Amino acid sequence: MPKYLAARLALVVPTMMGVSILVFFMMRMIPGDAIDIMNANAQRSLDPAAAESLRRAFGLDRPILEQFALWFGDLLHGDLGVSIVSRRPVLEEIATRLPATVQLAVEALAIALLIAIPSGVLSATRRNSWTDFSARLVALLGLSLPNFWFAIGLIYLFSVVLRVLPPGGYASPTEDFAASLRYSLLPAFALGTAMAAITMRLTRSSLLEVLGQDYVRTARAKGLRSLTVTYRHALRAALLPVVTVVGLQLGTLLGGAVVIEQVFDWPGLGTLLLRGIVRADYPVVQGTVLFLALFVVLANLLVDLAYYSLDPRIRVA
Repeated sequence: MPKYLAARLALVVPTMMGVSILVFFMMRMIPGDAIDIMNANAQRSLDPAAAESLRRAFGLDRPILEQFALWFGDLLHGDLGVSIVSRRPVLEEIATRLPATVQLAVEALAIALLIAIPSGVLSATRRNSWTDFSARLVALLGLSLPNFWFAIGLIYLFSVVLRVLPPGGYASPTEDFAASLRYSLLPAFALGTAMAAITMRLTRSSLLEVLGQDYVRTARAKGLRSLTVTYRHALRAALLPVVTVVGLQLGTLLGGAVVIEQVFDWPGLGTLLLRGIVRADYPVVQGTVLFLALFVVLANLLVDLAYYSLDPRIRVA
């Protein structure tokens, strides 16, 4: 286990270095900078001397390689820089919005798994029945519908027609748990639907493959109950590829959160990232992307450890 963990941790550093280089230089490919955008949106343009003074203050007048060296040096000391727009430390901006994003991601993941695993098992154990066809049809719709369109549909149904849930907003779960749940239910469901569809289809196909194995037929021949064979013997092996895909889908989950947070006015990292891109706020975009990338890398590390505990062949290797 320690060697396996060390090998996976060794990949974190080069991955994060690659992400930092990509995000830094890709942001510089966008025409203009934050000062130009501030000038374009302001009622009165900044004086050219004042604009140049701001560029010097944030180091935007320096050669791009020098800017990268300075930023990367600060990054190694845990300093993500200061927002050009709000003038607040980027780490402070991220820390303020992180709880909202974590809450939304955890709820979306829980909803996806609660829908996908039981429906996938039910679909596999009742193959070619109306239950199977219905589950597959719903999964296909979940994969086909854009999550922002589905989110708008949820708002129309539950907020406009039924008036049982708010169309947007946020409340901290530590201050008012019931209100927080009401605000987060629609965005979490909209975000978790596509993940539930993918996971359900994979659970079904994986379980069908395992149910055809010799050891499963042997367990049935011994007289074990169908539920015991399915849940104690087949499902554990069938969940191995599901665990892997769930880990990979976390990146998609965070990517979808950028859109969903805008639809529901959710004050998370997705909103922070999108506003940073629109305003060309380099430190905010670079810091937020790095933080999200670290989250995905650590999530994949946890998936690897879960795979290690579920599959004895990895422990032997």
